[in-house]
Amino acid sequence: MGALTYLLIGSLTTDLDTMSPLLLGHSFLIAALSALLPTSREGYDNRRLFRAGFLVGVGALCYLPLALFLLVGLFAVIVFAANSFRSFLLLVCGFLFPYAVATTFFLYTESLPDFAQFHLQPTLQGRVHETDGLPLWVLLRLLVLPGLLVLLGIGRSFTTSLGLVFQVKFLQLMLVWLVVAVAIAAVGRGMATGTLVLLLPPLTYFSLFLWQKAQRRWLPELLLLLVIGAVVVVRYRAVLHLEQIVQIPAESRYAVQPNPRYDFLRVSACSCSAPTNDPTCTTAWRRPTSTGAGPG
Repeated sequence: MGALTYLLIGSLTTDLDTMSPLLLGHSFLIAALSALLPTSREGYDNRRLFRAGFLVGVGALCYLPLALFLLVGLFAVIVFAANSFRSFLLLVCGFLFPYAVATTFFLYTESLPDFAQFHLQPTLQGRVHETDGLPLWVLLRLLVLPGLLVLLGIGRSFTTSLGLVFQVKFLQLMLVWLVVAVAIAAVGRGMATGTLVLLLPPLTYFSLFLWQKAQRRWLPELLLLLVIGAVVVVRYRAVLHLEQIVQIPAESRYAVQPNPRYDFLRVSACSCSAPTNDPTCTTAWRRPTSTGAGPG
């Protein structure tokens, strides 16, 4: 049910259909989660922690605010690792390794100032938000359903007996993940493309408590049907002409538009009068004529 919930909520908006730096970097965070969990083999923790830091570093190279995920790694080290300070140093060393490689490469190619300008300065100067993402008020309305499910799952988790100590620690880890996800979204001012993906891992975990057996067995099934119906309505609100009822405009209204400065390229391509089979003309569409003289 966790995978189904991840798939359903991930299909809530077409904003997650676009490959973005945040979406790409978040994939590395998912891979780093397994390396943060404890292991029983002595000496293997060192490689796991270094790998976790390395994956977080690669994710931060894609989208710098994801470096805040080191806070989740720090909490995991404190909770699970025996030697917290040494383990956290391994995590930090793994995080810095991708940056050391990238810095060396840009240094030898004499493009280190460009790396600092396009990767570091936007975050450090508070300009990390993207102009091609959804407006904040649209994103907040899209987050109503995921936020409601998270709150219901957290409330249900407090009334559920977890049993093992590991399960209690993992619950605490996902709570920290949720707080860090909100912080990363706040750094990007909620305008980064694919911001919703930050809430999917904690939502997937806490939703597991919603699908557990209840005294009224029909209640989880009814909740699942309501979630599916809500996702379908929100996802296809433009096709079903429900934008006025849902009060959420279609994401296509905020899609990336061509820069007007490059309109002359399209105009010059369409005005090409060469024959159709001439590769020098980049006209994608030609109007057929009876004389075969060329484009009309």
